[in-house]
Amino acid sequence: MSFDEILNNINKKAGNLFKTYRKKTDTITTKILTVFIFITIIPLMVIAIFSTSIINGSMFKSAGKELDISIKLAKGKHSEQFDNLKILAAQSSPIILKSYEHFLLTKDKKDLVKNLTFLKESSDLTFCFIVDKNNKIINSESSTKIVQIKGDLSKLINSAFSGHTLVSNEIINQSDIKFDKQLKTKRNSKYYTLSTVIAKPIQDKDKKVQSILFLSKSLKNNDIPSLLKNVTGATINFYQIKNKKINLLATNTYKKNNKKTLLNSSIVDHFLNNGEDVLLKTQMFDKREIGKFMPIKNINGNVIGIIYAGLDEGIFINPGNKNISLIAIIMVVSLFIVVIMAAILSRAITRPLLKLLIAANEISMGNLNQKINIKGDDEISMLAASFTKMSSDLYQQQQIKDNFIAMLTHDLKVPMLAENKTVSYMLEGAYGELTSEQREVLEIIRTTNHSSLEMVNTLLEAHRYDSGNKTILFNSTFDLAELSQQAIKEVKSLADEKSITFALSKKGSSLNVNADKREIKRVLHNLLSNAISNGIKRGSIVIEIQEIKESKKWFKPIESLNIYTTLSKSVNIGKSILFSIKDDGVGIRREDIQGLFKKFSFNKGRNPMGTGIGLYYCSLVVRQHGGHIWAESCENKGTTFYFTLPINSTKKEG
Repeated sequence: MSFDEILNNINKKAGNLFKTYRKKTDTITTKILTVFIFITIIPLMVIAIFSTSIINGSMFKSAGKELDISIKLAKGKHSEQFDNLKILAAQSSPIILKSYEHFLLTKDKKDLVKNLTFLKESSDLTFCFIVDKNNKIINSESSTKIVQIKGDLSKLINSAFSGHTLVSNEIINQSDIKFDKQLKTKRNSKYYTLSTVIAKPIQDKDKKVQSILFLSKSLKNNDIPSLLKNVTGATINFYQIKNKKINLLATNTYKKNNKKTLLNSSIVDHFLNNGEDVLLKTQMFDKREIGKFMPIKNINGNVIGIIYAGLDEGIFINPGNKNISLIAIIMVVSLFIVVIMAAILSRAITRPLLKLLIAANEISMGNLNQKINIKGDDEISMLAASFTKMSSDLYQQQQIKDNFIAMLTHDLKVPMLAENKTVSYMLEGAYGELTSEQREVLEIIRTTNHSSLEMVNTLLEAHRYDSGNKTILFNSTFDLAELSQQAIKEVKSLADEKSITFALSKKGSSLNVNADKREIKRVLHNLLSNAISNGIKRGSIVIEIQEIKESKKWFKPIESLNIYTTLSKSVNIGKSILFSIKDDGVGIRREDIQGLFKKFSFNKGRNPMGTGIGLYYCSLVVRQHGGHIWAESCENKGTTFYFTLPINSTKKEG
């Protein structure tokens, strides 16, 4: 089996499964339940979505407000560092000026270096030095000397010679301050980093600037985050941004060997593009946080650092999740209540409908006298009352029909039988010798009378099936092929008039069926007579009888634009004898074929002298035996009739 065939089989099985599921679930109860569920669940979903959105938004805003406090406190502490540095510079300027003037007179800088060293160590400064107009530098370190200052620091110091104290945040690079000998790495890590700096002019009594006092304090490992930890409970971090690289300077949640200490560059870019008020979800160390950012800018307004304040996302998300869970529980309970209410309501509607359905099925089986008692004044009770009246009317009409059939049996059939006997006696010479012309007329009368009797008998038999009076089939085992040959002999004279030939083929080791032989023979007569009357002169009728041994074998409706069939779906012909009879007559039109086995149906183009009852009778007999009957036809190319009889048929009650 090819892959395409396997795929087609899977698609067909899936389609059949879907049809079966749809057939079982396509009920009024299911539809009412579906409508109620949709009517309920859509508003509940809208409420849940909006409630979730509002709760999450509220929690997010709450986080923003708390973080506003934390970050403002951090900014305030950082501003205090500015103020403290200004105060320190202002208070130390007189002492440094005196030491500096002594240095200018005596060229002895010990006292100046001593005062600078004390100032640096007592205030935990990173740099503490004096620069004069000649760019001569005296720093607090006696062992190492600063020999040159360049870059932004040089510009800052030169600007301070105008007499204004300049305070700023600056990243001190190794290239900005050059020592006479290389510093150790550990010392470098503290010196060359983001720092708060001040350039304070030192003025003499005449308010002339003699030199610039430069002080700096690194933000690396500063104590602001730790001081605010117990106050706000938030994560406070200071970051340095240099050449698009982000380095952590200080934190109050740092853990050893934790590599997640840096902010994602995309988060920083988002913050820089959207301003200070932006709230972002971040991965901070080993937890998810909602964070807020504040920039640290230098004197030129460029962002060179970030103050970050963050709170554990769970503090805000967990309460929201609890509310969302509560909403979900309410939705489920509401849906459960709606399903129960819908089930009760649907049963109230479908219970009387089921009564109507049962009564309709009884009527279809011939039990016409049905009474339905449904209390109420609604549309269903009105329908039940109309249905009961209709049932009563049908029962009365059936009684009239039965009386008419009884009258027909007595008043029509008996005289026709008597007439037939009389004509037979006349032909036998009971009333004297007949001329050839008289004999010919009497033969025509007898044939016509015989056809009329056949029609009356068929009408009577069809009526007996319809009315349910024929309840037992008198089954016997016989060979269907032999019965077909007998039937062919009995109608051969009709075929000879049109020079029509018969061809019978048999397939199978046994063609025996257990059925009512007389009824099946009448079916064969009807089908053979139908094929002869609608066949062409000098045509042929092909009969095939086949044994189907498989338990399941499906006969599928033919799929063709030119060939029409009465089958609407596949039928199982397994474990049966399949009989087919094909003529080469005018065929059946597409618009007529679906009514072929209906009572009193006529087909334009085929035999216009038919009663429209023969094929209907055939379908009643075959179905009573548990078989199937159908036809395939092509206009101007003939028609094929099929019927099946189960191999192990048992007596069926109608």
